[in-house]
Amino acid sequence: MKKISKVKNIKSSSTSVDVVLLQLPFWGVGCPPLALGLLKGYLEDNGISCTIMDINAHAYSIKGKKYYEHWHVKNGYNYCLERDYMVEYYADIRSLMLYYMDEIKNLNPLIVGCSVQYTSRIITELFLEDLRGNLPGYNHVLGGP
Repeated sequence: MKKISKVKNIKSSSTSVDVVLLQLPFWGVGCPPLALGLLKGYLEDNGISCTIMDINAHAYSIKGKKYYEHWHVKNGYNYCLERDYMVEYYADIRSLMLYYMDEIKNLNPLIVGCSVQYTSRIITELFLEDLRGNLPGYNHVLGGP
């Protein structure tokens, strides 16, 4: 906790939140990101402000009919493992991703964290590449099961 505390001490007064945690597609929409909720609780108990953005649920709510098969467990999430297909999917949802990048910019966090499973690895890579291009300078960490 010392390293985060040291970073927190140099935080500018305009920062609205210390940490933003993201759940990117593809994760079961019936399974909210419990690990992120637990991590948020731990951080806040230790004086570190945090917010969670469930981009997965938002993407499903606006693109779920078109990409239903991507979230359906019967397919074993195989679509998520094909990089070329995920690049096409990302292009289709990029406006949503840009919306969340703007939200991140408004919150001006010290750290952007992503919960990553094998089903969200490629989308997370694409998002972070896009984030670094649009909003350089954010520290990010990845974690997951």
